[in-house]
Amino acid sequence: MNLINKTDNPNKLSVKEKIKFLFRDSIFFGGLRAVSMLFPLLTIPLLTRYFSVENYGLYDSLLVLGSFISSFLVFGQDSAVARWFYQVEELKQKQKIVSESLLIQLVFTILIIPTFLIFREELADFYLQKSSYSLHVLLILVYSVLLLLNNFTINILKWTYDRKRYAIIAILKPSFILLSLLLVIVSSGDLVDFLIYNNIYYYVY
Repeated sequence: MNLINKTDNPNKLSVKEKIKFLFRDSIFFGGLRAVSMLFPLLTIPLLTRYFSVENYGLYDSLLVLGSFISSFLVFGQDSAVARWFYQVEELKQKQKIVSESLLIQLVFTILIIPTFLIFREELADFYLQKSSYSLHVLLILVYSVLLLLNNFTINILKWTYDRKRYAIIAILKPSFILLSLLLVIVSSGDLVDFLIYNNIYYYVY
């Protein structure tokens, strides 16, 4: 993992410096995280204005499904890595912890996602009450995998204190969501197009 290259070590700081370190990083990472989470709320007026009530409800349900599947695939590995990452000093040990965590998540993905893909019509019928939404389920399954990888990258940047790259992703993420919506509006597309644009964004990252 070449992203792990310059982890700061707060343990070597004095108590006063640790407090300053905590305050600074809480403002930086917490602030950007808050902006990243708040921005989608600001797009709700656009979404509700452009999409019908049914499509907006469908979109919201799909996001919940995608986030649930992504969290299930992670299986708490992000918390486990955060717990053990700073317990070791050597770079190789940190790389091993991160790599093994990613491997576990990929194994879960390989075992679970193909099953969902095979039975996506049944999943659409069970969760959305319409088997005709199987394409939407397919796109949200792709989204859940890309979201897993995206969150993994963000966590690495956070754990290694790579503030510059973290800030770039935190700012661009909501911007691309808005761009996806604008592209759909301009092209007179539908919800499927919006989901595709979002997946392209996550794939690029």
